[in-house]
Amino acid sequence: MYKQQVLKILFDVGERGMSAALLSKHVYNLNCTFFFQPDVDEIRRWVWSYLQRNARSRRPLIERTGRHGYYRLSKRGVTFVRQQQMSLYDASPEDENAGEAPKQEVDTSPGLFD
Repeated sequence: MYKQQVLKILFDVGERGMSAALLSKHVYNLNCTFFFQPDVDEIRRWVWSYLQRNARSRRPLIERTGRHGYYRLSKRGVTFVRQQQMSLYDASPEDENAGEAPKQEVDTSPGLFD
């Protein structure tokens, strides 16, 4: 649910990592809108459990730092996030023209007052 946001925030923070409390505040702020405010406690529980589950797995994307309650991306996690970002920006030659406005052809027919 919030996995991509957590990984992106930890990628931006870098080697020093971030506390779980501050990370959950960032995720909460990313999901707040004028018309919808998610439950703070739900986000905090989700982020905390995601960090703990992932830090304990065999091939973790996230690892603990030396400080209590601080987490950062592992080497594998950094590679994973970079691959995801590159896949977003990779475009085939057909897709490059998709974002451009269609070219208008010049009208060479005689006008009304010519």
